[in-house]
Amino acid sequence: MRRRVAGRAAATWVVLAALSGCGADPAQVAGADASLGDGTDAAAGQGDGAAQPDGARHDDVAPAGDGAGHGDGADTSSATYTTALHKAPARCGLPAYSWLPIAQVGAVRTWEPHDVAQLTPGALKALLAQANLGDPPKGITHAVRNFRLRYTTQDKGQLVEATAVVSVPSDMGTQPAPVLLWLHGTSGWMDDCAPSKDLLGMGQAALLASFGYITVAPDFLGMRGFGDPSPKGEIHPYLIGEATAVASLDALRAAAKALAAANDLPAPDPTRLALIGPSQGGHATLMTDRYQPHYAPEWPHKAAVALVPPADILQIATGAATSLNGRSALLAAMWASMHQWYASKAPLTDVFVDQPPLHFASKVQTWLSETCDVPDLAKGVTQIHQLYNPDFTSALAAGQAPQPWQCYGAENSPVDTTVPRVRDVPILMTYASQDDLVIPEVEKLAFAKLCKQGYQLQSRQCADVGHVNGAVQVIPEALAWVEARFAGQPLAKAKACVWQPAAACSLNP
Repeated sequence: MRRRVAGRAAATWVVLAALSGCGADPAQVAGADASLGDGTDAAAGQGDGAAQPDGARHDDVAPAGDGAGHGDGADTSSATYTTALHKAPARCGLPAYSWLPIAQVGAVRTWEPHDVAQLTPGALKALLAQANLGDPPKGITHAVRNFRLRYTTQDKGQLVEATAVVSVPSDMGTQPAPVLLWLHGTSGWMDDCAPSKDLLGMGQAALLASFGYITVAPDFLGMRGFGDPSPKGEIHPYLIGEATAVASLDALRAAAKALAAANDLPAPDPTRLALIGPSQGGHATLMTDRYQPHYAPEWPHKAAVALVPPADILQIATGAATSLNGRSALLAAMWASMHQWYASKAPLTDVFVDQPPLHFASKVQTWLSETCDVPDLAKGVTQIHQLYNPDFTSALAAGQAPQPWQCYGAENSPVDTTVPRVRDVPILMTYASQDDLVIPEVEKLAFAKLCKQGYQLQSRQCADVGHVNGAVQVIPEALAWVEARFAGQPLAKAKACVWQPAAACSLNP
């Protein structure tokens, strides 16, 4: 089994010990389901490419509204940008560019069954039982079909391709269903780290779909899970807001087109869309919330849930660079990926040391393009000065990193970005009292900053758990919170922008 970073474990939620290669394969998935008597082949169509009802591979699926399928979902054929950001989105010294027209992105390149094409409720519950995570959540009631999606998006105004998993409740007919845009936690920095590449990533989306949601789970740029690989040496733009938001919203557009061409699956309901993600995905949720009205105005979400999110990048980066801890290598990956994405002229030695035996500044980007493991980045490191330039550390601690690094951190931080905030969507931000990656004391200050900016926020803090379980255990409550927003219920005034004390969370609240 390939080892994964801690954020990936948070993103998996529950199914995941059983699906991750720690003992279960597709045949075991089917066997677990059969033992519960559900009478459905839980692993039908595994990897053979054979055509099934809406299970065949489709290239360049026709968009909604052209007469194929049921034609529901947001129609992007005539959508246009409604703010000025698309004309000049570049920040921090990037050469000027503009976004491509909406009609040119979100096109379906391939749509095909996942290796585990179907899962029934019994299969999912059995997998949770194997994972020894307590009683399965009561919301697991729907059979699920899983697809792999390759689609067009853009990166700094250039057309590129990306990949995603789409999991769909398969027993709800063809009526519109609510949608979750699931933004994954840290899984690495290159193609081999894409969640869609293995059962682990599929399990995240499938579990949420079993609650009755069409779940779109993008891999993010620089992590193509199938098809032609990313350019050699390309690093996933880690914790970079525009790159993540743009590719994620285009995954939503493409999934809607693929489902519109189907005749036996529910259509995505554009009036019931929520963003949700853990850890890195929590940051992605906040940044996608910010970019959505600028980039995908035809898909206005009703709610967002940021699970254990790093909302103040510069503050977290300061803690990561001033002492050796679990954040030190993660934030090193962020600075190195920012250097590449922004095509920075500043040397990486501004941030990192380049001394034996590691020569970190010279080698970190190569390492990121070859690994999914955080420990590999800091192997043999015993002191923080073996990674970070002391002058950079001092400047960060003083509150002003040298440029352009200060700009990179601020523009990709939900509390500091200059991307105009033009919508006011309710957001639930959740935390874990024992989290040593996303520190509650730091995030409490970020929460207060966002509230002062006018955000509609509610908080929830899980007691006596760390980063991973803090993201896992609150999911059922978070989905109930989303349903209340879909129903039009406003945030309770007594809870709005109040930092809640830690209290027990449960998979079955």
